[in-house]
Amino acid sequence: MQDNSTQLDVKENFKINYILFAALLTGLFLFALLAYYGFTKNINEPDENLLNVFMFIVPSIAIVEIFLSRFMYKKIIKQLSENATLFEKLGKYRTAKIIAWAMLEGAGLFAIVAFIITKANFFLIVLFIIIIAFFLSKPSIEEFLSDFRIEGADRNELI
Repeated sequence: MQDNSTQLDVKENFKINYILFAALLTGLFLFALLAYYGFTKNINEPDENLLNVFMFIVPSIAIVEIFLSRFMYKKIIKQLSENATLFEKLGKYRTAKIIAWAMLEGAGLFAIVAFIITKANFFLIVLFIIIIAFFLSKPSIEEFLSDFRIEGADRNELI
């Protein structure tokens, strides 16, 4: 039978993933709101050449970062040994998620900065797509159990 303090530690450890996810997503939302409501008051016509460059670069970076975040997540998971403990697996899961979220957040911040510079609403659409990808990468116990092939007593600690 498992010790209740160990079970609580595992569940508390996993809750940190939810807190990190919420904090990163909230920061992205708040910066987007600040950019939209704070920086749109002084609307000047942006440089057309700069706008054309950003129209190509921002969506390209967003697409690359969305796919790269998923690729890096899977690559980090594959590096874990089969004999790893549950806490090591939780740590590797958190590391993989943080790296994936950082990539998505970087693309989102770049889209917001492009919006601030150009005032083109197109970049908010790109940001919306990045936020959808961010939501799809939300941490879940089911994903963790599946990706790390958690079985037996370890599985029972998380359910």
